Amino acid sequence: MRKSRKKPIRKTNPKASKLRRANHEVVHKKINLNEQLYKEITNHKRIQKAPQESEDKGGKTLKIFELLFDAIPDVIGIQDRHHGIIQYNAAGYKFLNMTHKEVEGKKCYELIGRNTPCDICATTECYKTKKPTRVEKYVEELDIWLDARAYPILDENGEIVKVIEHLRDITKRKQAEEALRQANLVVENSPVVLFRWKAAEGWPVELVSENVIQFGYTPEELLSGEVSYASLVHPGDLKRVAHEVQEHSASGVNSFRQEYRIITKDGKVCWVDDRTVIERDSDGQITHYQGIVIDITKRKLAEKELQEYRDRLEEIIKERTAELTAANEQLKQEITERRWIEKALLESEKQYRELFENAIIGIYKSTPDGKIVAANPTLVKMLGYSSFEELTKHNLEKEKFMSYERSSFKEILKQDGEIIGLESKWIRKDGSARHVVENAKAIRDKNGEIIYYEGTVEDITKHKKLEANIQELREELVHVSRVTTMGELVASLAHEINQPLTAILSNAQVAQRFLDGNAPNLDELSEILSDIVKDNKRAVEVITKLRALLKKDVVNFRPLDINEAVEEIIFFVQSDMERKNVAIATELVADIPLILGDRVQLQQVILNLIMNGAEAMADTEPALRKLIIRTEKQDEQNVKVAVQDLGTGFNVDTIEHMFDSFYTTKSKGMGMGLWISRSIIEVHKGLLQAENNSDKGATFWFVIPVGKLEVN
Repeated sequence: MRKSRKKPIRKTNPKASKLRRANHEVVHKKINLNEQLYKEITNHKRIQKAPQESEDKGGKTLKIFELLFDAIPDVIGIQDRHHGIIQYNAAGYKFLNMTHKEVEGKKCYELIGRNTPCDICATTECYKTKKPTRVEKYVEELDIWLDARAYPILDENGEIVKVIEHLRDITKRKQAEEALRQANLVVENSPVVLFRWKAAEGWPVELVSENVIQFGYTPEELLSGEVSYASLVHPGDLKRVAHEVQEHSASGVNSFRQEYRIITKDGKVCWVDDRTVIERDSDGQITHYQGIVIDITKRKLAEKELQEYRDRLEEIIKERTAELTAANEQLKQEITERRWIEKALLESEKQYRELFENAIIGIYKSTPDGKIVAANPTLVKMLGYSSFEELTKHNLEKEKFMSYERSSFKEILKQDGEIIGLESKWIRKDGSARHVVENAKAIRDKNGEIIYYEGTVEDITKHKKLEANIQELREELVHVSRVTTMGELVASLAHEINQPLTAILSNAQVAQRFLDGNAPNLDELSEILSDIVKDNKRAVEVITKLRALLKKDVVNFRPLDINEAVEEIIFFVQSDMERKNVAIATELVADIPLILGDRVQLQQVILNLIMNGAEAMADTEPALRKLIIRTEKQDEQNVKVAVQDLGTGFNVDTIEHMFDSFYTTKSKGMGMGLWISRSIIEVHKGLLQAENNSDKGATFWFVIPVGKLEVN
């Protein structure tokens, strides 16, 4: 038996009621088992009074009862009306660490060292009420909490002769309830406010901690919808906060952090640090935002004071810098005098120095803590400084010279000893950036410790600008090619636009004749106007899609359904294909994964392949001219689009040059279409290929990866 005397947990938090209900549901089956035991004992009494011929049957029942009695994991005991112990099950003797002989004839309260019954006793209440009784009580002598239940055993006159006592140790549950209560107190008394709001207009609040009162509002005001979370945000910050929430949500992150101002109920302005977690449903749709809001007003005021202090410190630094500059000039003068003395020694370094000074790339030496030990004139000029001495006033470790993190740079040199071909940006004195390629090597002492770094820096800014110009020209060429291709569809597009316009004119003329009559039929006029609206929408749709294809814009990678892109292009070329007696069939796989790509540029590729396929069948009998456009999921990572024609195919010797610029087999072709198409697919990290069909014609196909795409 446990003899420790810890302070009892005398109060429970009402908020822990859910935990208690969960525990009660878990033990529900065991309670039913106890009730079944009560019935078995009553039946046992009847069996004892039954005729002799049922003795065998009663013996079997008694055996089953004994097995059930000892199988129950909770403490089950039978007592008389004076709390005398008659019997415990196996769990009861184990709990008391006693045998049947040791407890026989003793009172239940004597077993725990008491002289009188417990103040709260289920057995006592059961005898009073003659009904099953249940209490939860703390047993100080054992330092435990018990769930105690008592079930009466009645005689034929309805009087209690015995009581079945059921005990369960609920100490851990009580401790959990107390811990939950303490946790709630911590939250309610802390400056951290818990929030949960819907992903809907105004951000309606669904959950908020009690300590939101620090902002002047009660939880009820927010939970009732009277006050939305958006109404708390300062009007000057609301647009930015909403935009940032939208950006974070669209980016796919699970959490984000913001700082903004809120207006308290009494009109005061507070700065808060908002740390939000995004909740999504099984379909990936955002349903809620939840997180914590911390009042950081004092921190913001401290930051302001710190900035003022920094400004004052900057003035002091400027003054000291002037003093140091003068001292540096004095030092340089002393160094100059010393150089004359050391001229003989420096002569031996002349060859290295000439190379160092006249190199067309920057050369430097620095210590691991960022001090610049050496830099040639090329590097000094590259960084916009007037002299090496001016450059040495700066520290590579403490100032932002490079676009990369210097800690990562140092770690690579520590592990590998060198860095080759690192492309980055170095910041000049005037704040502008230069694109460079850097090579660096770690120099170590005899103990293997790095003492300094040596490196070269080559300015490739002009090269980068040239690459950008080439990319711009390439995009211009892609646009020109698209416009040229669409120009070939002018007749078909004119037909697509003229057809609804002609219908509109015709319907309008008919409507005018109706109106000129004495008694116009309003139902027929309504029908005519509906047709005009329908034809107008069709013309607008054609023009809108045409503008999208002809518009010159930057490459815009977005989630894209390739099936929709194919169907839109077929809409444009349908009339032209009918004019050329070319039938178009589609085999588009349903539920194809989305890709990340530029819709217009990929449609340009599909359009080019369709037009090439139609031209390839110019010598084919009209009845046999057919284009088949397929989409399929090639594997888990790629989507495939294929355009198959029934033309003459191509010579296998030409496939090597087919996608080269200015290569063509057409008398009027420029040889740019397939080259531009392949360039577009390569920008999308894909592959464009062609192959002859086994029977007739050729198939051009490309593969685009699904998932996250990185584009240069």
